[in-house]
Amino acid sequence: MMERVCDACQGPIPDGARFCPECGTRLVGASPVRSRFMSVLFVDLAGSTALTEAIGDEAMFALLARFQDLCRSVVAEEGGYVAKFMGDGMLAYFGFPGAMKNSAASAAAAALAIVERSARLGPDDNTPMLVSAGVATGWVVVGDAHAGPAARETLAIGGTVNMAARLLATTDPGSVAVGDDVCRKLDPAVFARDFLGLRQFKGFAHPVAAWAISRAHHPPSLPDFVGRAAALARLDAVWADVKAGNVRTVELLAPGGYGKTTLAHHFLTGAANDHEVLELRGQSHRREQSLACLKPLVAALAGLDPAAPAEDQRRCLSDFADGPVADGLALLLGLDPTPVAPLIRQDRIRRALMGLLQSTIGPGRMVLFVEDAHWIDPETRALLAALPGALAGQAVLLIATRRPEGEALWPDAATVIDLVAMPDDEAGAMLAALDPAGQLAPATREGIFARANGVPLYLEHIARAMLERPPSPGAR
Repeated sequence: MMERVCDACQGPIPDGARFCPECGTRLVGASPVRSRFMSVLFVDLAGSTALTEAIGDEAMFALLARFQDLCRSVVAEEGGYVAKFMGDGMLAYFGFPGAMKNSAASAAAAALAIVERSARLGPDDNTPMLVSAGVATGWVVVGDAHAGPAARETLAIGGTVNMAARLLATTDPGSVAVGDDVCRKLDPAVFARDFLGLRQFKGFAHPVAAWAISRAHHPPSLPDFVGRAAALARLDAVWADVKAGNVRTVELLAPGGYGKTTLAHHFLTGAANDHEVLELRGQSHRREQSLACLKPLVAALAGLDPAAPAEDQRRCLSDFADGPVADGLALLLGLDPTPVAPLIRQDRIRRALMGLLQSTIGPGRMVLFVEDAHWIDPETRALLAALPGALAGQAVLLIATRRPEGEALWPDAATVIDLVAMPDDEAGAMLAALDPAGQLAPATREGIFARANGVPLYLEHIARAMLERPPSPGAR
């Protein structure tokens, strides 16, 4: 048998290797062709030719470099993978190489963020950069596109990729278009949508329903919060102790879809003022990234513009915090390229974050809400575990939501509130609030109850889908 060698350096390749041990080149055949359910995002910069004529080739080159950096950053934030850049466009995959619970929502969020942030990249205030995007979700065939290392790229083919490209072509500059399959996976509390009509795309046998999406500034919600009276009573008791000047920790514990976050938001809306609440959010694709969930909070508190050059962000950070805190936060956000030993770097960041949280919370009343704590990385978990001791004597509520499989943030110290499936009377009240006009027939309601099985999220999504479903062609 002939020994396998690397195409790039001709070094020997051991069996099962995915990368050359000599030069690090990814090996041919390391990414087999396979079917994958994922979402595809196409992005395109509108009017690039005219913009080049206006500002010149060199300025346009620098502008495109910043645009590509922005795209990489946003896609990474949402757990996606940049497949390739195509001049003034980009192709990204969500749900590949790692699986995602809702790749469509992540791709849509990335599309909106790129469109919004790119507008601030223009050469001057009077010349915004207008970007359009198309998002599609479904099954694709994915694998390595080339046999040689020089032009290696991961290629996805299939109707989903073609659909995303067609949706991009049909939308206006500065907007995002999605198809029905994506639209059904988007939370109406997060994404607003406008029907663009049925479009007959080349290569597709049937007309496609196209939607323009945006951020929901006035999200649809239930008229009143329904149920969970016992849990709310326990939260009220804890809050009374906080107002008396004590640190308290609470964990809302339940599987996905049981309304942990909705309950927390409802309680906090009635108990605390907006400026008294800080929020962290664990994300499945960032649970192995050290302190990743703290970066958005730091950027928001410091007023950093992610689209601004690094030196401008560092200057803003220095104005926001004092020396050692600003230096540590700059290391966290990647704004300080100075080489630092890993252990020293982590210690500086940890001290800076603790100092930031202590100064932000201060002597007044404050809430730190940690959403999806089961996806928090170990370093963030350790920092949060130390907070009750560091904030002793202050009026602070540390409240987290997590799934049962997640590790407790404050073992033996937190008030743990277990949420169970909604009883029939609460489920009935919730459905009545969703359908105040009584559009759903009794048999349909019974079917919703049976399918939801007491899980609030399922009940709401199924009911909304039934209420929003257009009448069948023969219906009167």
